[in-house]
Amino acid sequence: MGICERKKELRRRRHRREKLKQLYRRFLKAPQSEKQAILDKVRALTAGYLDVYRNWGVLEEYLQGQWRSQS
Repeated sequence: MGICERKKELRRRRHRREKLKQLYRRFLKAPQSEKQAILDKVRALTAGYLDVYRNWGVLEEYLQGQWRSQS
């Protein structure tokens, strides 16, 4: 008997929240060269990455093109 879909969804959400906390701690300590890679990981992790960027205080720089990836 499998786990119901709602419980799977909650588990994914909790895991994503913990991963974002971990990435935020790394982002604060990271040198400028690694911050872009961390922001790319956040973007791949969640569809609400703009809200995360806003909470982290980098949304304005991102929209101005400072954080655009080179690829």
